[in-house]
Amino acid sequence: MKNLIKKILNEELNDQKKRILFKIWDSSKDKSVIPKINWDQITKMKLLNREFDKQQDVLDLYSEYVGVDNEKRFEYFVTEYEGDILDETFFEKNGVGTNGDKFKFEIVFIEKNEYEGRFDGPQIDITINVDLTWFEIQTPDGRVTDYDGWDDDSYIEWESWFRYQIEGIMEETLGEYNIQFTNVYVQWT
Repeated sequence: MKNLIKKILNEELNDQKKRILFKIWDSSKDKSVIPKINWDQITKMKLLNREFDKQQDVLDLYSEYVGVDNEKRFEYFVTEYEGDILDETFFEKNGVGTNGDKFKFEIVFIEKNEYEGRFDGPQIDITINVDLTWFEIQTPDGRVTDYDGWDDDSYIEWESWFRYQIEGIMEETLGEYNIQFTNVYVQWT
């Protein structure tokens, strides 16, 4: 009897969580914003416990909401980001400090490459193609605003940092869309 009551209560809680999350995602759609998983909001609303299973529940509900198809979720992601011009505030909003450097880059296009891995089954690589349109970067030699003012070492160091940060942010963002992937790469266009 105890187990039956516990099961009924869990089902009721899951139904309530589903209604709340679907309402949140519906409100995004009503504002012409592509719905995605906002972990901060979900945590503040106490819809997420510390258990991994609860996090997986949210991912499963999101998949149910937008469609189980990974391809459709990827299309949402591309629609949201392809063609966007992002700047240092995008980095700061995602928890990455820029030390006062300023820049703008455009996500020119996003592509997905699916292939069969040699040993570990299906693989999905996502490549984010970006174009750096403007920058003002502090280097050891002083503030620089074009490529001519850079020595090779400074440029390579900054490019590696920039690529690494975008890859990390995009990996988290792909997770907000519950997109399955193996690797994320940033490529300059």
